[in-house]
Amino acid sequence: MTKLIEEELTLINFFENTKIELTNTDNYQYLLYRENEKYFIQSNKYINTNSSNLRFECINDTVFTIDKYNIKILSSQLKSTEGFNKTIYSVDKFHSDIFDRNRQLKYKLIIPCDEKNKIHYNDYFSLRNFMISINRTPSGGIEFEINNLNFQMYHLNNHFIVETTDIVLFNDFDKYCRLALASFGFITGSVCMGQGYYFGYNSDEKIVQFLFDSSFYNTYKTQYRLITTNAYEYYQNVDLNFDFDENGFKSDERINSLNEQLKPIEKSIFETLIIKLIENAKFSEAVFSIISINNLKSFSSFLKAGLYTIVLEMVTSLINNSKNTVQEDILKENHKETRNAIKNKLHEIAKELFESNEIEYNNSIVEKRINGIYTPINIDKLTEAYKILQIPLTDKDRKNIKLRNKFLHGSSPFKDKDLDTLSKKLLYINLELNYLVNALIFKYIGYDGVLKNLTKIYLDYSNLNGLEEQEYYKVLGTKENKK
Repeated sequence: MTKLIEEELTLINFFENTKIELTNTDNYQYLLYRENEKYFIQSNKYINTNSSNLRFECINDTVFTIDKYNIKILSSQLKSTEGFNKTIYSVDKFHSDIFDRNRQLKYKLIIPCDEKNKIHYNDYFSLRNFMISINRTPSGGIEFEINNLNFQMYHLNNHFIVETTDIVLFNDFDKYCRLALASFGFITGSVCMGQGYYFGYNSDEKIVQFLFDSSFYNTYKTQYRLITTNAYEYYQNVDLNFDFDENGFKSDERINSLNEQLKPIEKSIFETLIIKLIENAKFSEAVFSIISINNLKSFSSFLKAGLYTIVLEMVTSLINNSKNTVQEDILKENHKETRNAIKNKLHEIAKELFESNEIEYNNSIVEKRINGIYTPINIDKLTEAYKILQIPLTDKDRKNIKLRNKFLHGSSPFKDKDLDTLSKKLLYINLELNYLVNALIFKYIGYDGVLKNLTKIYLDYSNLNGLEEQEYYKVLGTKENKK
């Protein structure tokens, strides 16, 4: 089904580029048009604006005839009224009048996408058993499996397309598409997914039903992109050395060294990311939270840092619970008697000391602390996840993790009164927290390659000092880094 899609694009262009007169069983006039990437239907139907039910006014379930097509409105709402003969509805969803969400077909999702939003697949994904040739472009897309169903994802002209080569229920295809798109965006930092057109095909590859849906997530594009196999992106603000010898062009040694460590996203890792999104609600919530945070525009850096710390808590808790290794030796059942004896002895000593000074011991902070003596403190719980996944942490990483309490309780860890200095420090901590959260997720799904050190790249770009001892990348390796 990777043939050119003339029929689908003709239908899409018909809806998107034409003001279309609609006919209905009533005697009113209707006009479908598109403005600012949204659909509207204008009618000369009079609406009583004084009605208490005005906010529920819509044209849902209405069937219209357009040329040779019949469409049914699924989701709409009243946008405006002007006088007695102009009512405008916004339309979020419509489909062919015969559309069955439980019908098993081959499906394709086509998302209009600006040419500037296209990406180079080989900057992210492995060539081995993953990338596919589209319209004579050798690495124009990827193919993968979700629960034994074969999917392809690729750009064709100004459209981003997800399709299955297997027969599947529409509801399953819809769910898997949205998760595959989110996974793609999480890795590449960019994905068009604001709205799209679904097409269902019979065994002869004829279109038998279609649906327009704008209830997707917002189109995702972020500067917090951490992965690329293009080594030069890591050194974008650095004067590199180039030379020629008898063998031709000679790269800078820093580029050669980094190229030896760079790893693309393998097919199995991409599939693991999608499956974990399907099977683990907490993991899914964490990933979509990161996407939402990274997509925030004109948002307070202080609040954004607070949101990152919340996601950090979510991800570390998920990893710690899945491994169940936090103070595992002391929490085992066969240590219960010893633990209780130690705790009782501490209570006895503390109570005697309190009473000798005529201080009430019951419900005191000391009593409460002794009761929770075997509960790991927050910093231990947060860093334990990195030990489990064998992700190196620097002393600066640990210091940044400790800031979690400050942000969660709404207080700034920085005392600077100069707004320019404060904003730079907040941007710095956002970049650091972004790495710390993403490092856990990438390692959790099986990726052990290289991530960008966005903080160092930013400091260099801004001609600021602070991370001279660090590289422009961080390796998700297996040994603790003490720097």
